[in-house]
Amino acid sequence: MKHFFITVILIASFISCGNAQPLKVVSSLSAKTTEIIIEGFTQETKIPAEVSYLPSGTFDERLNYIYKENIDCIIGATAEEFYLANRLKMLIPYLAAESYKIPSKFRTPHGAWTNLWLQQIAILSNADSLRDLGLYAPDTLTELLNPKLYNEITLPDYQTGGASYAFITSIWQLKGEDTALHFAHEFNKQKIFLTESVNDAITDVLNGQRTIAIVPLRAALNAENQYPNLYATILQDANRNLLSGVGILRGTKNLDYAKKFIDYLISDKCIEFCNNNGLPYLWHVKQFSAEQKIKTAIDDLHWSTLNKNEIIRQWKQA
Repeated sequence: MKHFFITVILIASFISCGNAQPLKVVSSLSAKTTEIIIEGFTQETKIPAEVSYLPSGTFDERLNYIYKENIDCIIGATAEEFYLANRLKMLIPYLAAESYKIPSKFRTPHGAWTNLWLQQIAILSNADSLRDLGLYAPDTLTELLNPKLYNEITLPDYQTGGASYAFITSIWQLKGEDTALHFAHEFNKQKIFLTESVNDAITDVLNGQRTIAIVPLRAALNAENQYPNLYATILQDANRNLLSGVGILRGTKNLDYAKKFIDYLISDKCIEFCNNNGLPYLWHVKQFSAEQKIKTAIDDLHWSTLNKNEIIRQWKQA
């Protein structure tokens, strides 16, 4: 299992903290994002930290990994994963002093977990492939059904959650079940290619194996910024706020450190440190603007989480 230490900072931390055990964090965020967040935390608090990464896979596979590891906090998991973990009594509630600064629509009951970051569903396109097909970058559902995009669309497997599963549930909630399943029937005719991960979908588009990928906006913008032939658009007519955050696991041996970790992640110092260290697309919920022009579904975590397998089954069989 991959672990890392922010070496210089942690040496100083151990000196100041004596023989304190490091805060053990498991992350669903990218390595770069995680390292910057942990670096800022250790600089600010002098608390030592150790990180491992959640494997890709289904909800159950990822939660089983957490069960087996001696973890204090989890960051970057989806709202659905946190909801399920809370139902399984895996989380310790905590309301940070600055929780009131989080918009009420993003707060969880009794602080079961803390939503910190949000993004939307994006469409990442290969500009060269679009030009060859004579198409503009799509940003609506109708454009995804263009016959020229047959066998040209990829996205992570729906069971992995994130943007791909949100793509289904946002259409279902905004359009209604009948319209959603009718769209699914037409969408499935496009011979959609499902990948194991977001990175695999992006790689397929980058290499020209597929023309477009449906992925989280943060990943799409990072790819667009890195590769000149990639172009990101936001899905306009059926989107949702994809939330991720932090939670304290019930088996923690470092409850005080875990609470201080959440306090830091909510703080303006964390936002500033991330912005100043190369994370411009890590949008904090405190910076949320209600003036969105895109059509966004309201989260129904009870429905989307507990009925996930059935929703996906109906979608695939439509």
